[in-house]
Amino acid sequence: LEQPLARPAHWNRSFLLEISSELTVDAVRSLMDALVGAHDALRQRFQQRNGVWSARYAASAPVPVDRHDLSQQPYAEQREALARLGYALKDTLDLENGPLFRAALFDLGPGGHRLLLTIHHLLVDSVSWHILHEDLQRLCDQLQRGEKLELPPKSTPYQYWAARLHEYAQSEALQGELAYWARPCLESASALPLDHPAGENRASTLHSASFALDPLQTRALLTRVHAAYDTRIDDLLLCALARGWRAAFGAASLRLHVEGHGRGSLFDDVDLTRSVGWFTAIYPLLVSAPGPSRADDIAAIKAQLRAVPNDGLGYGLLRYLAPAAMRARLDPSDVQVSFTYLGQLDRALDPAAGLRTATEDTGLDTHTSNLRR
Repeated sequence: LEQPLARPAHWNRSFLLEISSELTVDAVRSLMDALVGAHDALRQRFQQRNGVWSARYAASAPVPVDRHDLSQQPYAEQREALARLGYALKDTLDLENGPLFRAALFDLGPGGHRLLLTIHHLLVDSVSWHILHEDLQRLCDQLQRGEKLELPPKSTPYQYWAARLHEYAQSEALQGELAYWARPCLESASALPLDHPAGENRASTLHSASFALDPLQTRALLTRVHAAYDTRIDDLLLCALARGWRAAFGAASLRLHVEGHGRGSLFDDVDLTRSVGWFTAIYPLLVSAPGPSRADDIAAIKAQLRAVPNDGLGYGLLRYLAPAAMRARLDPSDVQVSFTYLGQLDRALDPAAGLRTATEDTGLDTHTSNLRR
Protein backbone atom coordinates (compact mmCIF):
# COMPACT_ATOMS: atom_id res chain seq x y z
CA LEU A 1 0.00 0.00 0.00
CA GLU A 2 2.98 2.35 0.38
CA GLN A 3 4.09 1.69 -3.20
CA PRO A 4 3.18 4.30 -5.84
CA LEU A 5 1.21 1.86 -7.98
CA ALA A 6 -0.73 3.30 -10.90
CA ARG A 7 -3.19 0.38 -10.67
CA PRO A 8 -3.02 -0.96 -7.09
CA ALA A 9 -5.99 -3.28 -7.64
CA HIS A 10 -4.09 -5.13 -10.38
CA TRP A 11 -1.39 -6.72 -8.23
CA ASN A 12 -2.41 -10.32 -7.90
CA ARG A 13 -1.53 -13.93 -7.34
CA SER A 14 -3.02 -16.24 -9.94
CA PHE A 15 -2.96 -19.90 -10.85
CA LEU A 16 -4.05 -21.78 -13.96
CA LEU A 17 -5.19 -25.37 -13.49
CA GLU A 18 -6.03 -28.21 -15.85
CA ILE A 19 -9.41 -29.57 -14.82
CA SER A 20 -11.94 -32.16 -15.90
CA SER A 21 -14.74 -31.19 -18.28
CA GLU A 22 -17.33 -31.95 -15.58
CA LEU A 23 -16.70 -28.65 -13.80
CA THR A 24 -19.49 -26.37 -14.99
CA VAL A 25 -19.81 -22.69 -14.13
CA ASP A 26 -22.35 -23.55 -11.40
CA ALA A 27 -20.02 -26.22 -10.00
CA VAL A 28 -17.11 -23.78 -9.89
CA ARG A 29 -19.32 -21.21 -8.14
CA SER A 30 -20.16 -23.76 -5.47
CA LEU A 31 -16.45 -24.57 -5.03
CA MET A 32 -15.55 -20.89 -4.72
CA ASP A 33 -18.38 -20.28 -2.22
CA ALA A 34 -17.00 -23.11 -0.09
CA LEU A 35 -13.49 -21.61 -0.17
CA VAL A 36 -14.73 -18.14 0.80
CA GLY A 37 -16.90 -19.62 3.54
CA ALA A 38 -13.90 -21.44 5.02
CA HIS A 39 -11.42 -18.54 4.83
CA ASP A 40 -12.54 -15.14 6.09
CA ALA A 41 -9.47 -13.39 4.65
CA LEU A 42 -10.92 -13.88 1.15
CA ARG A 43 -13.70 -11.43 2.09
CA GLN A 44 -11.31 -8.56 2.85
CA ARG A 45 -11.78 -5.11 1.35
CA PHE A 46 -9.43 -2.10 1.61
CA GLN A 47 -10.19 1.60 1.69
CA GLN A 48 -8.17 4.79 2.05
CA ARG A 49 -9.49 7.74 4.04
CA ASN A 50 -7.40 10.88 4.67
CA GLY A 51 -4.27 9.06 3.55
CA VAL A 52 -4.77 6.12 5.92
CA TRP A 53 -5.54 2.60 4.68
CA SER A 54 -7.75 0.19 6.59
CA ALA A 55 -9.08 -3.30 5.97
CA ARG A 56 -12.55 -4.68 6.62
CA TYR A 57 -14.53 -7.83 5.94
CA ALA A 58 -17.38 -7.77 3.45
CA ALA A 59 -20.57 -9.39 4.73
CA SER A 60 -20.54 -11.68 1.70
CA ALA A 61 -18.13 -12.05 -1.18
CA PRO A 62 -19.45 -14.19 -4.06
CA VAL A 63 -16.72 -15.03 -6.53
CA PRO A 64 -17.54 -14.06 -10.13
CA VAL A 65 -17.00 -16.97 -12.53
CA ASP A 66 -16.60 -16.31 -16.27
CA ARG A 67 -16.62 -18.86 -19.07
CA HIS A 68 -14.82 -18.60 -22.41
CA ASP A 69 -15.30 -21.09 -25.25
CA LEU A 70 -12.07 -21.24 -27.27
CA SER A 71 -12.67 -24.76 -28.56
CA GLN A 72 -12.94 -23.78 -32.24
CA GLN A 73 -9.65 -21.90 -32.37
CA PRO A 74 -6.21 -23.31 -33.26
CA TYR A 75 -4.00 -23.92 -30.24
CA ALA A 76 -1.72 -20.94 -31.01
CA GLU A 77 -4.73 -18.63 -31.02
CA GLN A 78 -6.02 -20.25 -27.84
CA ARG A 79 -2.75 -19.42 -26.08
CA GLU A 80 -2.96 -15.81 -27.24
CA ALA A 81 -6.57 -15.58 -26.09
CA LEU A 82 -5.70 -17.08 -22.68
CA ALA A 83 -3.00 -14.46 -22.14
CA ARG A 84 -5.24 -11.61 -23.30
CA LEU A 85 -8.37 -12.67 -21.40
CA GLY A 86 -6.39 -13.62 -18.30
CA TYR A 87 -4.69 -10.24 -18.13
CA ALA A 88 -8.03 -8.46 -18.66
CA LEU A 89 -9.61 -10.51 -15.85
CA LYS A 90 -6.83 -9.58 -13.46
CA ASP A 91 -7.48 -5.90 -14.18
CA THR A 92 -11.10 -6.04 -12.99
CA LEU A 93 -10.48 -6.31 -9.24
CA ASP A 94 -11.56 -3.49 -6.92
CA LEU A 95 -9.81 -2.88 -3.59
CA GLU A 96 -12.70 -1.06 -1.90
CA ASN A 97 -15.84 -2.61 -3.34
CA GLY A 98 -14.67 -5.99 -4.60
CA PRO A 99 -14.35 -8.44 -6.07
CA LEU A 100 -10.79 -9.28 -5.06
CA PHE A 101 -11.15 -12.93 -6.09
CA ARG A 102 -12.29 -14.09 -9.54
CA ALA A 103 -12.38 -17.33 -11.49
CA ALA A 104 -12.67 -18.14 -15.20
CA LEU A 105 -13.30 -21.38 -17.10
CA PHE A 106 -11.72 -21.92 -20.51
CA ASP A 107 -12.83 -24.63 -22.93
CA LEU A 108 -9.91 -25.51 -25.23
CA GLY A 109 -11.70 -28.33 -27.04
CA PRO A 110 -9.24 -31.22 -27.61
CA GLY A 111 -6.76 -29.33 -25.42
CA GLY A 112 -8.96 -29.84 -22.36
CA HIS A 113 -10.30 -27.35 -19.85
CA ARG A 114 -8.58 -24.73 -17.73
CA LEU A 115 -9.59 -22.95 -14.53
CA LEU A 116 -7.93 -19.59 -13.80
CA LEU A 117 -8.05 -18.31 -10.23
CA THR A 118 -6.84 -14.77 -9.55
CA ILE A 119 -6.77 -13.22 -6.09
CA HIS A 120 -5.35 -9.87 -5.03
CA HIS A 121 -1.98 -10.30 -3.35
CA LEU A 122 -3.21 -8.54 -0.18
CA LEU A 123 -5.46 -11.55 0.45
CA VAL A 124 -3.03 -14.43 -0.13
CA ASP A 125 0.62 -15.40 0.09
CA SER A 126 2.37 -18.50 -1.23
CA VAL A 127 1.48 -20.64 1.78
CA SER A 128 -2.15 -19.62 1.30
CA TRP A 129 -1.98 -21.03 -2.22
CA HIS A 130 -0.90 -24.39 -0.77
CA ILE A 131 -3.92 -24.34 1.54
CA LEU A 132 -6.36 -23.29 -1.19
CA HIS A 133 -5.02 -25.93 -3.59
CA GLU A 134 -5.46 -28.67 -0.99
CA ASP A 135 -8.96 -27.42 -0.18
CA LEU A 136 -9.92 -27.19 -3.84
CA GLN A 137 -8.70 -30.72 -4.39
CA ARG A 138 -10.74 -31.96 -1.42
CA LEU A 139 -13.84 -30.13 -2.65
CA CYS A 140 -13.47 -31.52 -6.18
CA ASP A 141 -13.30 -35.05 -4.75
CA GLN A 142 -16.46 -34.41 -2.71
CA LEU A 143 -18.20 -32.96 -5.77
CA GLN A 144 -17.36 -36.03 -7.87
CA ARG A 145 -18.73 -38.33 -5.17
CA GLY A 146 -21.90 -36.27 -4.81
CA GLU A 147 -21.12 -35.42 -1.19
CA LYS A 148 -21.77 -32.23 0.74
CA LEU A 149 -18.98 -29.70 0.26
CA GLU A 150 -17.17 -29.44 3.59
CA LEU A 151 -13.69 -28.33 4.64
CA PRO A 152 -11.77 -28.94 7.88
CA PRO A 153 -12.30 -26.56 10.82
CA LYS A 154 -10.73 -23.12 10.63
CA SER A 155 -7.48 -22.34 12.38
CA THR A 156 -6.59 -18.92 13.83
CA PRO A 157 -8.31 -16.11 11.87
CA TYR A 158 -6.12 -13.60 10.08
CA GLN A 159 -7.79 -10.79 12.05
CA TYR A 160 -6.79 -12.34 15.40
CA TRP A 161 -3.18 -12.76 14.20
CA ALA A 162 -3.13 -9.04 13.30
CA ALA A 163 -4.43 -8.10 16.76
CA ARG A 164 -1.79 -10.24 18.49
CA LEU A 165 0.95 -8.64 16.37
CA HIS A 166 -0.23 -5.17 17.45
CA GLU A 167 0.13 -6.26 21.08
CA TYR A 168 3.54 -7.83 20.49
CA ALA A 169 4.78 -4.67 18.77
CA GLN A 170 4.59 -2.83 22.10
CA SER A 171 6.38 -5.56 24.09
CA GLU A 172 9.83 -5.58 25.67
CA ALA A 173 10.61 -8.77 23.76
CA LEU A 174 10.36 -6.94 20.45
CA GLN A 175 12.25 -3.92 21.75
CA GLY A 176 15.13 -6.30 22.39
CA GLU A 177 15.41 -6.88 18.62
CA LEU A 178 15.90 -3.19 17.84
CA ALA A 179 19.68 -3.34 18.27
CA TYR A 180 19.87 -6.06 15.59
CA TRP A 181 17.65 -4.29 13.04
CA ALA A 182 19.24 -0.85 13.57
CA ARG A 183 22.81 -2.05 12.90
CA PRO A 184 24.80 0.40 10.73
CA CYS A 185 26.00 -2.40 8.46
CA LEU A 186 22.49 -2.83 7.10
CA GLU A 187 22.66 0.67 5.63
CA SER A 188 25.72 0.00 3.48
CA ALA A 189 25.59 -1.97 0.28
CA SER A 190 26.86 -1.75 -3.26
CA ALA A 191 24.30 -0.42 -5.71
CA LEU A 192 23.25 -2.55 -8.65
CA PRO A 193 24.88 -1.23 -11.83
CA LEU A 194 22.20 0.15 -14.18
CA ASP A 195 22.30 0.66 -17.94
CA HIS A 196 19.64 3.40 -17.79
CA PRO A 197 19.53 4.93 -14.29
CA ALA A 198 16.97 7.55 -15.36
CA GLY A 199 14.60 5.00 -16.88
CA GLU A 200 11.26 4.06 -15.34
CA ASN A 201 11.19 0.63 -13.76
CA ARG A 202 7.70 -0.44 -14.81
CA ALA A 203 6.18 -3.90 -15.06
CA SER A 204 5.99 -3.46 -18.84
CA THR A 205 9.80 -3.68 -19.01
CA LEU A 206 9.96 -6.91 -17.03
CA HIS A 207 12.10 -9.71 -18.43
CA SER A 208 12.47 -13.12 -16.81
CA ALA A 209 15.31 -15.61 -16.81
CA SER A 210 14.76 -19.15 -15.65
CA PHE A 211 16.41 -22.54 -15.63
CA ALA A 212 15.44 -25.97 -14.37
CA LEU A 213 17.24 -28.76 -12.55
CA ASP A 214 16.54 -32.35 -13.55
CA PRO A 215 14.78 -34.68 -11.05
CA LEU A 216 18.06 -36.15 -9.73
CA GLN A 217 19.56 -32.70 -9.08
CA THR A 218 16.31 -31.52 -7.51
CA ARG A 219 16.18 -34.42 -5.06
CA ALA A 220 19.81 -33.80 -4.14
CA LEU A 221 19.24 -30.09 -3.55
CA LEU A 222 16.12 -30.64 -1.44
CA THR A 223 17.40 -33.55 0.65
CA ARG A 224 20.81 -35.22 0.31
CA VAL A 225 23.18 -32.23 0.20
CA HIS A 226 22.05 -30.81 3.54
CA ALA A 227 23.73 -33.58 5.51
CA ALA A 228 27.17 -32.16 4.71
CA TYR A 229 26.77 -28.79 6.49
CA ASP A 230 23.43 -29.20 8.30
CA THR A 231 21.87 -26.62 5.99
CA ARG A 232 18.40 -25.66 4.80
CA ILE A 233 17.41 -24.98 1.22
CA ASP A 234 17.46 -21.18 1.66
CA ASP A 235 21.04 -21.36 3.02
CA LEU A 236 22.27 -22.87 -0.24
CA LEU A 237 20.17 -20.69 -2.55
CA LEU A 238 21.30 -17.50 -0.80
CA CYS A 239 24.89 -18.70 -0.88
CA ALA A 240 24.63 -19.26 -4.64
CA LEU A 241 23.14 -15.78 -5.04
CA ALA A 242 25.90 -14.13 -2.99
CA ARG A 243 28.63 -15.99 -4.88
CA GLY A 244 27.06 -15.04 -8.21
CA TRP A 245 26.86 -11.41 -7.11
CA ARG A 246 30.54 -11.46 -6.15
CA ALA A 247 31.53 -13.06 -9.45
CA ALA A 248 29.49 -10.61 -11.53
CA PHE A 249 30.14 -7.34 -9.70
CA GLY A 250 33.17 -7.97 -7.50
CA ALA A 251 31.30 -7.16 -4.26
CA ALA A 252 31.63 -9.54 -1.34
CA SER A 253 28.45 -8.24 0.34
CA LEU A 254 24.91 -7.90 -0.95
CA ARG A 255 22.04 -6.14 0.77
CA LEU A 256 18.71 -7.65 -0.14
CA HIS A 257 15.14 -8.10 0.99
CA VAL A 258 14.33 -11.60 2.16
CA GLU A 259 10.72 -12.70 2.06
CA GLY A 260 9.86 -15.30 4.68
CA HIS A 261 6.56 -17.07 5.33
CA GLY A 262 5.93 -14.81 8.35
CA ARG A 263 4.07 -17.52 10.24
CA GLY A 264 6.41 -17.72 13.20
CA SER A 265 5.40 -19.47 16.39
CA LEU A 266 5.30 -16.34 18.56
CA PHE A 267 2.12 -17.14 20.48
CA ASP A 268 0.90 -20.34 22.14
CA ASP A 269 -2.74 -19.53 21.35
CA VAL A 270 -2.19 -19.17 17.59
CA ASP A 271 -2.45 -21.97 15.03
CA LEU A 272 -1.87 -20.82 11.44
CA THR A 273 -1.92 -24.28 9.87
CA ARG A 274 -5.00 -23.50 7.77
CA SER A 275 -4.99 -19.70 7.94
CA VAL A 276 -5.25 -17.86 4.62
CA GLY A 277 -3.95 -14.30 4.26
CA TRP A 278 -0.80 -12.37 3.48
CA PHE A 279 1.54 -13.23 6.36
CA THR A 280 4.81 -12.65 4.49
CA ALA A 281 7.62 -11.12 6.56
CA ILE A 282 9.93 -8.94 4.46
CA TYR A 283 13.20 -7.90 6.07
CA PRO A 284 16.62 -6.54 5.03
CA LEU A 285 19.65 -8.79 5.21
CA LEU A 286 23.29 -8.15 4.42
CA VAL A 287 24.81 -11.38 3.16
CA SER A 288 28.55 -11.82 2.71
CA ALA A 289 30.30 -14.64 0.92
CA PRO A 290 33.96 -14.00 1.86
CA GLY A 291 35.39 -17.18 0.35
CA PRO A 292 37.90 -18.47 -0.47
CA SER A 293 36.12 -21.84 -0.64
CA ARG A 294 32.55 -22.87 -1.24
CA ALA A 295 32.52 -24.45 2.22
CA ASP A 296 33.54 -21.13 3.82
CA ASP A 297 30.76 -19.33 1.96
CA ILE A 298 28.13 -21.86 3.01
CA ALA A 299 29.19 -21.63 6.64
CA ALA A 300 29.17 -17.82 6.54
CA ILE A 301 25.74 -17.52 4.91
CA LYS A 302 24.28 -20.12 7.27
CA ALA A 303 25.53 -18.19 10.30
CA GLN A 304 24.14 -14.90 8.93
CA LEU A 305 20.70 -16.44 8.40
CA ARG A 306 20.64 -18.12 11.80
CA ALA A 307 21.38 -14.77 13.46
CA VAL A 308 18.07 -13.31 12.20
CA PRO A 309 15.67 -13.20 15.17
CA ASN A 310 12.24 -14.84 14.79
CA ASP A 311 12.71 -15.42 11.06
CA GLY A 312 12.63 -11.68 10.40
CA LEU A 313 9.10 -11.07 11.67
CA GLY A 314 10.21 -8.35 14.08
CA TYR A 315 11.50 -5.95 11.41
CA GLY A 316 8.09 -5.23 9.95
CA LEU A 317 6.57 -4.86 13.42
CA LEU A 318 9.26 -2.36 14.43
CA ARG A 319 8.97 -0.45 11.17
CA TYR A 320 5.19 -0.10 11.10
CA LEU A 321 3.69 -0.79 14.54
CA ALA A 322 6.31 0.13 17.16
CA PRO A 323 6.45 3.54 18.93
CA ALA A 324 7.73 6.41 16.77
CA ALA A 325 11.09 6.66 18.55
CA MET A 326 11.86 3.04 17.69
CA ARG A 327 10.66 3.35 14.08
CA ALA A 328 12.97 6.33 13.58
CA ARG A 329 16.04 4.17 14.24
CA LEU A 330 15.37 1.90 11.26
CA ASP A 331 16.62 2.62 7.77
CA PRO A 332 13.57 2.35 5.51
CA SER A 333 15.50 2.77 2.27
CA ASP A 334 14.58 0.34 -0.45
CA VAL A 335 16.89 -2.32 -1.84
CA GLN A 336 17.37 -3.54 -5.39
CA VAL A 337 17.37 -7.31 -4.94
CA SER A 338 14.67 -9.47 -3.40
CA PHE A 339 14.93 -13.15 -2.48
CA THR A 340 12.17 -15.62 -1.78
CA TYR A 341 11.90 -19.40 -1.73
CA LEU A 342 8.37 -20.49 -2.62
CA GLY A 343 8.63 -24.09 -1.49
CA GLN A 344 7.48 -27.21 -3.33
CA LEU A 345 4.32 -25.91 -4.99
CA ASP A 346 3.57 -29.13 -6.87
CA ARG A 347 3.05 -31.07 -3.65
CA ALA A 348 -0.44 -29.61 -3.20
CA LEU A 349 -1.84 -30.96 -6.49
CA ASP A 350 -2.72 -34.58 -7.19
CA PRO A 351 -3.31 -35.35 -10.90
CA ALA A 352 -5.46 -38.31 -9.84
CA ALA A 353 -7.95 -35.84 -8.36
CA GLY A 354 -8.37 -34.10 -11.71
CA LEU A 355 -6.23 -31.05 -10.93
CA ARG A 356 -2.89 -30.27 -12.55
CA THR A 357 -0.85 -27.14 -12.96
CA ALA A 358 -1.31 -25.77 -16.48
CA THR A 359 1.56 -24.25 -18.46
CA GLU A 360 -0.18 -21.60 -20.59
CA ASP A 361 0.51 -17.91 -19.99
CA THR A 362 -2.35 -15.84 -18.53
CA GLY A 363 -0.73 -12.39 -18.63
CA LEU A 364 1.12 -10.42 -15.98
CA ASP A 365 -0.18 -10.54 -12.42
CA THR A 366 0.54 -6.82 -12.11
CA HIS A 367 -0.54 -4.02 -14.43
CA THR A 368 2.07 -3.05 -17.00
CA SER A 369 1.96 0.60 -15.83
CA ASN A 370 2.81 -0.26 -12.21
CA LEU A 371 6.24 0.73 -10.98
CA ARG A 372 8.37 -2.15 -9.70
CA ARG A 373 10.45 -1.98 -6.54
